[in-house]
Amino acid sequence: MKPENTEELFNAHLKQGEQAFVQLRVWRVIDTTAEHHAHLRYRLALIVGGVCVLHFNNAPDKKGSRDRLNTAADSIQDIPALLTEFWQRVDDYHGEKQ
Repeated sequence: MKPENTEELFNAHLKQGEQAFVQLRVWRVIDTTAEHHAHLRYRLALIVGGVCVLHFNNAPDKKGSRDRLNTAADSIQDIPALLTEFWQRVDDYHGEKQ
């Protein structure tokens, strides 16, 4: 589902072996009012065996609160920094599992 007042920048599903994949979704916020204070909305996840083991998400849930698991720093406002942080944590996860 697309967050309100946004333009999708990319949406990718990347296989990470037999049992894992990464889902990357990033939107640019068109209206940066008080309600939408960030310039980017993102949902990045590593799914292994059907279980989300790493999740970055700065989009509010349906109740308006933010539900995060293993999130990047709130101050990340550009795509390269966001992806660098996420991929480092993906690499760390895979390194721990070997």
